[in-house]
Amino acid sequence: MVRLPEPKSARGLSGMLRLPSWRTGLVLLLPLAIALLAVGRAPPGALREPALQSGIFASLALAAFICLLWRGASVLWAAPALAGFLALVNGATPPVPFFETSFAVPAAAFVAKFLPIFVMSAVFGHALAESGCAGSLAGGLARGVPRCCAPLVVAGVCGLLAMGGVGVFVIAFSVFPVARAIYQRERLPAGLAPAAIALGAFTMTMTAIPGAPSLNNIIASAHLGTTAFAAPVPGLAAALVMAVFGGWWLVRRAARAPMAPEPRAEEAAAPGLPFALALAPLLVALAAGWVLSWLFAARVPGQMGQMGPTYWAVMLALGCGLAAAAAIGGAHCLRLSLDRGAAAAVGPLLGTAAGFGFGATLAATPAATGLSGAIVSGLSGAALASSAATTALYTGIVGSSSGGLALWFQAGAPGATDALPPDLLHRIAVLASGCIDTAPHGAAVIALLAICQSSHARAYADIFVVTVAGPVLGLLAAFATLAVMA
Repeated sequence: MVRLPEPKSARGLSGMLRLPSWRTGLVLLLPLAIALLAVGRAPPGALREPALQSGIFASLALAAFICLLWRGASVLWAAPALAGFLALVNGATPPVPFFETSFAVPAAAFVAKFLPIFVMSAVFGHALAESGCAGSLAGGLARGVPRCCAPLVVAGVCGLLAMGGVGVFVIAFSVFPVARAIYQRERLPAGLAPAAIALGAFTMTMTAIPGAPSLNNIIASAHLGTTAFAAPVPGLAAALVMAVFGGWWLVRRAARAPMAPEPRAEEAAAPGLPFALALAPLLVALAAGWVLSWLFAARVPGQMGQMGPTYWAVMLALGCGLAAAAAIGGAHCLRLSLDRGAAAAVGPLLGTAAGFGFGATLAATPAATGLSGAIVSGLSGAALASSAATTALYTGIVGSSSGGLALWFQAGAPGATDALPPDLLHRIAVLASGCIDTAPHGAAVIALLAICQSSHARAYADIFVVTVAGPVLGLLAAFATLAVMA
């Protein structure tokens, strides 16, 4: 389980975004300079406005948080420290209650909700590696595939699991052992692995493909009375753009990547399992998830707690997959997977919860509400554009696609009007929710990098291209499709 080092001579966007320390200082000073300029040009009395003060301090806190993450600081202290700073400078509420309600409570709720799924997913991922299934799957999937197309194999596996209803955290834990084995086999830099996983799990399967069983589709359907197949034509157009653009970028990066050092002999050794046998744990987990979701939703309504039937169906399905992997690898594999998987889940879980809490603190500031209102008033004549912009704003501030989308609906869907067809609003809002949710402070990004044992400096540039630039182009393609259809 050695992390392959990124070559120092790496070029391109990833290399340009590795900021030396003095440039990081400039990035931190730039928002401060803008804030001072705004202070100097503000009319008398304007600086007493809570929204302006909140916006200045929130911008500084966000810039500092991103730079700290980029320089390798732990999110476990950076997030609460900057959330505490926002609590101190927030004049509307005393600092301690604001910190508790905006940071501590959301972070604790995240841990309470996702602790079982993180642990079970990590244990299942380690079971795939310890049993030899990951290595055999890597050999079978990458056989005959050009080196530059290896990331597409990883993205394709993630996409298939996502279309099967598997959550993004489960996909990351489960597929990373396979991705690591494929990248070691092809001697690709390990920093490219998170972007490949993100393309399959965080983009078209989450927001664009009609009928995808994603949480975003479920949230929109619950509020609008629509289905996951709402507005299929613009959704398919957006999905095609995301897939082609993201795949092109990954192939381009892999083709230009230098050969990584060869893995150690014990890591490169093939376990020799038949491909069908190595695939069995994943198929068992996927099939069990489908069956259990149907059984729980149809026969045990209202008895599955606040988590819902899908959550517990996934938990039990992972248990079935773990049993299949243990049957292949033996009792020793099961014991190692339980110990190492549970230990490996703690860091990603706490880091993601801290990042989510910081995003919730940003969303609770007066600046967030004021900015949303400004967008709505500025785009008052374009309801769809206003809905897309405000949805993207909520998800970008919170750092969570589903969390920001839910907050947008809870706020009354600002920018949406009764004249908009529900199906169309559903698709545009869901597409917009996947545009800037993977900002550097996003919960999914922090979790993915922790699971892949990587960092922002090594991997975020490629994640940004496939999960921000690609979805933005996909949203524009959806708007263009609607214009042609009109």
